Amino acid sequence: MKIRINTAGNYYVAPILSLLGIASKKFGFELADVRDIPEYAIEVDGKLLAYISHGDGIGLSVNDCKALKADKYESVFKFHYSPSHDYGGYRDRIIACGLYRWWPQYNFDSQQILGMERKIDIMARMRIRCSKPQFYHKPWSKAREILVRTAEKLSENGYSARTSLTKREDYARELLHTKMAFIWTGTAYLGWKIPEFLQQGVIMIHPTLGSEHPLREDVALEDGVHFVCCNNPRDYKKVAKELLKDKQRMESIRKDIAKLWAEKLSPARMADWYYGKLVGAE
Repeated sequence: MKIRINTAGNYYVAPILSLLGIASKKFGFELADVRDIPEYAIEVDGKLLAYISHGDGIGLSVNDCKALKADKYESVFKFHYSPSHDYGGYRDRIIACGLYRWWPQYNFDSQQILGMERKIDIMARMRIRCSKPQFYHKPWSKAREILVRTAEKLSENGYSARTSLTKREDYARELLHTKMAFIWTGTAYLGWKIPEFLQQGVIMIHPTLGSEHPLREDVALEDGVHFVCCNNPRDYKKVAKELLKDKQRMESIRKDIAKLWAEKLSPARMADWYYGKLVGAE
């Protein structure tokens, strides 16, 4: 079998190529990143099977719709999916796949993750301003600023917090020693930080997820099980302080996070899942 994908050099799509690379070593198929098939398409043995809708929006973009009209794809891997959204005639072809990447330099098992000494109470390293000025006054930008300031105040009250942006490798290493993290969604509802935090056993405080915003078609993060839900940035301080007092609850959530990662979200499991979806689409 030969699988070809056109990532178009897009870093959003690159992790899928990496996952298929893992699967190719296990299942023995040929894999190539090419440019002679439509952008963001996946071809299996000469047949276009899947399209990758990787944009930030929950809906399908104008470019997505053009691509789907031009070629008949059996499946659409959708990065940001909500069952409440009207996808029209494409609904039955959509496969929710979240937004996924991982830390390749860390490959700890569940027991190692659970045994990490975590001296950092709160992580709030979020980009408050993106590179586009039109986003400066968006509600998400203001909410993130509130959360960063909240973490700074908690630091002044004796909690160990990290807020300023830092090098990616330092950030990844710190996560291994972090108890919880603040997240507020930006231009995309499901951000990179979600899988990055799950891999490192960091408990997220995040707005609504669950079945309304699945991380994958068969993975819905449950409030109180895999994360703690909070829909008002001004309430994060209260939620964080209550959670830090309840060590038993934190240990329970971290165990569930480690279990979910090991069983469904590790690179090896995600590689199997993508391969299965492509083979099943033939």
